[in-house]
Amino acid sequence: MRHFGFDWSADFFRPWFTPPELCIFGWQGAGGAYWGHVIYTPELSPTDAPIYYGAYTDSDPPELSARDSDEFFHQRGIRLISEDEALPEEDEGNEDSEDFPELDEAIIASWLPQVPESYRFVATEDNIGVMAPAAQFHPDHANLDVPDFHTRTQAYYALVEELLRKNHSASALALLKDIHWKLSAGDERWSALSMEAYRMLDRPLHANNLKAADEYLRRPRD
Repeated sequence: MRHFGFDWSADFFRPWFTPPELCIFGWQGAGGAYWGHVIYTPELSPTDAPIYYGAYTDSDPPELSARDSDEFFHQRGIRLISEDEALPEEDEGNEDSEDFPELDEAIIASWLPQVPESYRFVATEDNIGVMAPAAQFHPDHANLDVPDFHTRTQAYYALVEELLRKNHSASALALLKDIHWKLSAGDERWSALSMEAYRMLDRPLHANNLKAADEYLRRPRD
Protein backbone atom coordinates (compact mmCIF):
# COMPACT_ATOMS: atom_id res chain seq x y z
CA MET A 1 0.00 0.00 0.00
CA ARG A 2 2.88 2.38 0.61
CA HIS A 3 3.61 2.24 -3.14
CA PHE A 4 0.24 3.92 -3.72
CA GLY A 5 0.86 6.68 -1.17
CA PHE A 6 -0.68 4.87 1.80
CA ASP A 7 0.93 3.82 5.03
CA TRP A 8 0.20 1.03 7.43
CA SER A 9 1.27 0.67 11.01
CA ALA A 10 0.62 -1.96 13.64
CA ASP A 11 0.57 0.93 16.12
CA PHE A 12 -2.22 2.57 14.18
CA PHE A 13 -3.81 5.78 15.39
CA ARG A 14 -7.54 5.08 15.67
CA PRO A 15 -9.57 8.23 16.41
CA TRP A 16 -12.10 7.78 19.19
CA PHE A 17 -14.90 9.01 16.94
CA THR A 18 -14.25 6.39 14.26
CA PRO A 19 -17.31 4.09 14.04
CA PRO A 20 -16.31 0.62 15.30
CA GLU A 21 -17.66 -0.94 12.10
CA LEU A 22 -14.95 0.88 10.12
CA CYS A 23 -11.85 -1.31 9.89
CA ILE A 24 -9.06 1.06 8.83
CA PHE A 25 -6.52 -0.34 6.36
CA GLY A 26 -4.41 2.73 5.68
CA TRP A 27 -3.87 6.42 6.10
CA GLN A 28 -2.31 9.14 4.01
CA GLY A 29 -0.93 12.63 4.49
CA ALA A 30 -0.29 14.96 7.39
CA GLY A 31 -4.01 15.74 7.64
CA GLY A 32 -4.66 12.16 8.72
CA ALA A 33 -6.90 11.04 5.86
CA TYR A 34 -7.81 7.39 6.32
CA TRP A 35 -9.74 4.68 4.50
CA GLY A 36 -11.30 1.52 5.79
CA HIS A 37 -13.76 -1.26 5.03
CA VAL A 38 -17.08 -1.04 6.85
CA ILE A 39 -18.00 -4.48 8.15
CA TYR A 40 -21.69 -4.30 9.05
CA THR A 41 -22.26 -7.92 9.96
CA PRO A 42 -19.14 -10.01 10.70
CA GLU A 43 -21.32 -13.07 11.19
CA LEU A 44 -22.15 -13.02 7.45
CA SER A 45 -18.42 -13.22 6.54
CA PRO A 46 -18.36 -10.70 3.66
CA THR A 47 -15.68 -11.31 1.01
CA ASP A 48 -15.46 -7.56 0.37
CA ALA A 49 -17.09 -4.50 1.86
CA PRO A 50 -17.79 -0.82 1.16
CA ILE A 51 -14.89 1.58 1.75
CA TYR A 52 -15.31 4.78 3.71
CA TYR A 53 -13.08 7.84 3.91
CA GLY A 54 -12.47 10.04 6.94
CA ALA A 55 -9.85 12.36 8.39
CA TYR A 56 -8.50 12.73 11.90
CA THR A 57 -8.85 16.51 11.59
CA ASP A 58 -12.40 16.34 10.20
CA SER A 59 -15.38 17.18 12.40
CA ASP A 60 -17.79 15.20 10.22
CA PRO A 61 -18.41 11.43 10.16
CA PRO A 62 -16.68 9.26 7.53
CA GLU A 63 -18.24 9.19 4.07
CA LEU A 64 -18.82 6.36 1.62
CA SER A 65 -15.96 6.34 -0.88
CA ALA A 66 -16.19 3.11 -2.89
CA ARG A 67 -18.43 0.09 -3.28
CA ASP A 68 -15.57 -2.38 -2.75
CA SER A 69 -11.82 -2.85 -3.20
CA ASP A 70 -12.02 -3.06 -7.00
CA GLU A 71 -13.89 0.24 -7.17
CA PHE A 72 -11.44 1.83 -4.74
CA PHE A 73 -8.43 0.98 -6.89
CA HIS A 74 -10.29 1.82 -10.10
CA GLN A 75 -10.89 5.35 -8.79
CA ARG A 76 -7.14 5.74 -8.44
CA GLY A 77 -6.30 4.33 -11.85
CA ILE A 78 -4.74 1.22 -10.29
CA ARG A 79 -5.26 -2.13 -12.02
CA LEU A 80 -4.67 -5.18 -9.84
CA ILE A 81 -3.16 -8.22 -11.53
CA SER A 82 -3.06 -11.89 -10.64
CA GLU A 83 0.14 -13.70 -9.64
CA ASP A 84 0.54 -15.33 -13.08
CA GLU A 85 -0.16 -12.14 -15.06
CA ALA A 86 2.72 -10.21 -16.60
CA LEU A 87 3.59 -6.91 -14.96
CA PRO A 88 2.38 -3.92 -17.01
CA GLU A 89 4.76 -1.44 -18.55
CA GLU A 90 5.62 1.52 -16.36
CA ASP A 91 2.54 3.70 -15.76
CA GLU A 92 0.36 1.31 -17.82
CA GLY A 93 -2.99 0.83 -16.13
CA ASN A 94 -2.30 3.60 -13.64
CA GLU A 95 -3.74 6.51 -15.60
CA ASP A 96 -6.51 8.55 -14.09
CA SER A 97 -9.83 6.86 -14.60
CA GLU A 98 -11.89 9.13 -16.85
CA ASP A 99 -14.96 6.92 -16.92
CA PHE A 100 -15.56 7.00 -13.18
CA PRO A 101 -18.90 8.79 -12.69
CA GLU A 102 -19.66 11.66 -10.36
CA LEU A 103 -21.04 10.32 -7.10
CA ASP A 104 -24.73 10.96 -6.61
CA GLU A 105 -27.39 9.57 -4.28
CA ALA A 106 -28.37 6.81 -6.71
CA ILE A 107 -24.80 5.53 -7.07
CA ILE A 108 -24.18 5.67 -3.34
CA ALA A 109 -27.45 3.85 -2.64
CA SER A 110 -26.38 1.08 -5.04
CA TRP A 111 -23.16 0.66 -3.05
CA LEU A 112 -24.89 0.02 0.26
CA PRO A 113 -25.07 -3.63 1.28
CA GLN A 114 -28.03 -5.80 0.46
CA VAL A 115 -30.04 -6.58 3.57
CA PRO A 116 -30.41 -10.35 3.98
CA GLU A 117 -33.75 -11.93 4.67
CA SER A 118 -34.68 -11.74 8.36
CA TYR A 119 -32.25 -8.82 8.81
CA ARG A 120 -32.95 -5.11 9.04
CA PHE A 121 -30.86 -2.02 8.30
CA VAL A 122 -31.35 1.28 10.16
CA ALA A 123 -29.45 4.41 9.09
CA THR A 124 -27.63 6.36 11.81
CA GLU A 125 -26.05 9.79 12.08
CA ASP A 126 -22.50 8.45 11.93
CA ASN A 127 -23.17 7.59 8.25
CA ILE A 128 -22.72 3.87 8.94
CA GLY A 129 -25.98 2.46 10.27
CA VAL A 130 -26.84 -0.79 12.01
CA MET A 131 -27.53 -4.07 10.23
CA ALA A 132 -28.72 -6.89 12.44
CA PRO A 133 -31.35 -9.62 12.69
CA ALA A 134 -34.74 -7.92 12.75
CA ALA A 135 -35.57 -9.64 16.04
CA GLN A 136 -32.82 -7.63 17.76
CA PHE A 137 -34.53 -4.32 16.95
CA HIS A 138 -37.46 -2.93 18.88
CA PRO A 139 -40.59 -4.03 16.95
CA ASP A 140 -41.60 -0.36 16.54
CA HIS A 141 -38.10 1.12 16.28
CA ALA A 142 -39.08 3.89 13.86
CA ASN A 143 -41.63 5.25 16.32
CA LEU A 144 -39.61 5.12 19.54
CA ASP A 145 -40.12 8.18 21.72
CA VAL A 146 -36.47 9.27 21.78
CA PRO A 147 -35.60 12.16 24.11
CA ASP A 148 -33.42 15.00 22.85
CA PHE A 149 -29.88 14.06 23.83
CA HIS A 150 -28.64 17.58 24.62
CA THR A 151 -31.54 18.62 26.86
CA ARG A 152 -32.45 15.21 28.33
CA THR A 153 -29.19 13.27 28.37
CA GLN A 154 -30.09 11.05 31.33
CA ALA A 155 -33.45 10.13 29.81
CA TYR A 156 -31.72 9.30 26.50
CA TYR A 157 -29.27 6.94 28.17
CA ALA A 158 -32.10 5.47 30.26
CA LEU A 159 -33.92 4.53 27.06
CA VAL A 160 -30.76 2.89 25.71
CA GLU A 161 -30.39 0.89 28.93
CA GLU A 162 -34.06 -0.15 28.79
CA LEU A 163 -33.64 -1.36 25.21
CA LEU A 164 -30.62 -3.42 26.24
CA ARG A 165 -32.51 -4.95 29.17
CA LYS A 166 -35.29 -5.99 26.80
CA ASN A 167 -32.79 -7.55 24.32
CA HIS A 168 -33.37 -4.87 21.68
CA SER A 169 -29.62 -4.49 21.32
CA ALA A 170 -29.68 -3.33 17.68
CA SER A 171 -32.08 -0.49 18.51
CA ALA A 172 -29.93 0.48 21.49
CA LEU A 173 -26.84 0.52 19.28
CA ALA A 174 -28.58 2.69 16.68
CA LEU A 175 -29.37 5.29 19.34
CA LEU A 176 -25.78 5.19 20.59
CA LYS A 177 -24.40 5.64 17.08
CA ASP A 178 -26.70 8.63 16.55
CA ILE A 179 -24.94 10.55 19.34
CA HIS A 180 -21.35 9.36 18.86
CA TRP A 181 -20.31 12.53 17.03
CA LYS A 182 -22.00 14.78 19.60
CA LEU A 183 -19.92 13.59 22.57
CA SER A 184 -16.65 14.57 24.17
CA ALA A 185 -13.90 12.13 23.25
CA GLY A 186 -13.69 9.27 25.71
CA ASP A 187 -17.26 9.39 27.04
CA GLU A 188 -17.15 6.39 29.38
CA ARG A 189 -20.91 5.83 29.62
CA TRP A 190 -21.25 5.75 25.85
CA SER A 191 -18.33 3.34 25.54
CA ALA A 192 -19.66 0.99 28.21
CA LEU A 193 -23.16 0.85 26.72
CA SER A 194 -21.79 0.41 23.19
CA MET A 195 -19.55 -2.44 24.35
CA GLU A 196 -22.58 -4.11 25.91
CA ALA A 197 -24.61 -3.71 22.70
CA TYR A 198 -21.83 -5.23 20.59
CA ARG A 199 -21.46 -8.06 23.12
CA MET A 200 -25.19 -8.83 22.91
CA LEU A 201 -24.99 -8.77 19.10
CA ASP A 202 -21.98 -11.15 19.32
CA ARG A 203 -19.68 -8.78 17.41
CA PRO A 204 -16.23 -9.02 19.02
CA LEU A 205 -14.60 -7.34 15.99
CA HIS A 206 -16.52 -4.14 16.63
CA ALA A 207 -16.03 -4.37 20.38
CA ASN A 208 -12.27 -4.74 19.89
CA ASN A 209 -12.18 -1.70 17.57
CA LEU A 210 -13.99 0.34 20.21
CA LYS A 211 -11.61 -0.90 22.89
CA ALA A 212 -8.60 0.02 20.72
CA ALA A 213 -9.89 3.57 20.27
CA ASP A 214 -10.45 3.92 24.03
CA GLU A 215 -6.98 2.59 24.82
CA TYR A 216 -5.28 4.85 22.29
CA LEU A 217 -7.08 7.90 23.66
CA ARG A 218 -5.96 7.13 27.22
CA ARG A 219 -2.42 5.93 26.69
CA PRO A 220 0.39 8.16 28.03
CA ARG A 221 1.88 10.63 25.58
CA ASP A 222 5.59 11.35 25.42
